[in-house]
Amino acid sequence: MKIIVTKTQQQFDSQAATLVARQLLEKPNAVLGFATGNTTLGMHRQLAEMTRALGLDWSQVHTVNLDEFLGAGHDHPLGVYWRMYDQLLGHTNIPAANVHVPDSDPMRAEETCRNFPALIRSLGYVDLQVLGIGTNAHIGMNDPGAPWEADMRITDISPSLVAAKAHLWGGADKMPKKGITMGMRLILQGRTQLLMARGADKAQAIRAALTGPVTPAVPASALQLHPNVIVLLDEAASALL
Repeated sequence: MKIIVTKTQQQFDSQAATLVARQLLEKPNAVLGFATGNTTLGMHRQLAEMTRALGLDWSQVHTVNLDEFLGAGHDHPLGVYWRMYDQLLGHTNIPAANVHVPDSDPMRAEETCRNFPALIRSLGYVDLQVLGIGTNAHIGMNDPGAPWEADMRITDISPSLVAAKAHLWGGADKMPKKGITMGMRLILQGRTQLLMARGADKAQAIRAALTGPVTPAVPASALQLHPNVIVLLDEAASALL
């Protein structure tokens, strides 16, 4: 496990974008795994700028995302699919057919739980998986106590996620009640994991994930079992290590 600590948000975002760009340059047909949220927003924007400035070619790249809100739809500005295009993919030449986000249609959720892992396997698995971490150490929508043996899961939106995102949706009553997420087993099959965290509110989760026992009570602790993990932190998130 390699831990990188940055002093500024600019350094944090730039370091993350550089790691993704390096993977793309080393393997033009890379499978890149992405996560959405406040932590990765700056990295997405920085990577979009690097793509413009350096002429990065995404034409052979496939992307996969960890999760999606059920019922959000491709055109919902708070859905994962829309945010990925707005923040990053719309600024690249990636073919639409190569963008893979879990289907947000609740009627097809069970089918997606079967088909999305099969799709990732058919692509040869994820080369670089970007991950954020919640204050309760959740990864994707895998909250504390979630089983690790599933490749894909339908999950209730957790109270912690509702508390963090309700204001964006115009209130808790307007948020989707369920989501669909890659499970820890499928996530860990990615060749390299890039865990990103910034802010003092993530320090406890980072300490538990990296130095505590490996347990479903701390979902991110599963990364201790992976042979190739890069942890990118700012000074506040690293304070308890």
